[in-house]
Amino acid sequence: MRKPKKIVFSGAPGSGKTSVICELEKRGFNVDHEVIRDHTASLLNDKEGVFENPLEALDDPIPFNETLLNLRLYRFQTQNNEDTFFDRGMVDVLAYMDHFNQKYPQHFEDTCSQNKYDQLFYFEPWESIYTPDPTRLETFKSVLQIDKALKNAYYCFGYEINIVPQTSVEERADFILKALLD
Repeated sequence: MRKPKKIVFSGAPGSGKTSVICELEKRGFNVDHEVIRDHTASLLNDKEGVFENPLEALDDPIPFNETLLNLRLYRFQTQNNEDTFFDRGMVDVLAYMDHFNQKYPQHFEDTCSQNKYDQLFYFEPWESIYTPDPTRLETFKSVLQIDKALKNAYYCFGYEINIVPQTSVEERADFILKALLD
């Protein structure tokens, strides 16, 4: 019996990751939904102003990111019984902090190095489907910069970046499932 795979989806905000995760869930696959939306919504409830990223609303981003990293780590460590698709990974935390020129403690890197996903599927920026919302605050110009930070971070941690084609949700899910069988 083979060990269950942990497959992470990363990529630009608003590029369709969550739609594909939901499609895979609908097809009966085990998925782990993104945790940052609820985390961001609760943070922004107490803040006034316009922000491009929730980290801008903080005096110190480390506690926010520490919580996010630990949530993703916990979920990574507790999914051991079957293949699981994760909507964003631990490396994303570091990539966003790099994007915002924020320093992080060494244990952030250690966590990502010691807890690697088996496979990465990457969703590139797709302007025609990008839609900001109350917790997706970035402009599309910023999305392009975040894309570079995400790719760089995953590359630095040794991941092969499998680009998901910009097609329908169903076709994207089929592409991922076929790639996992090859």
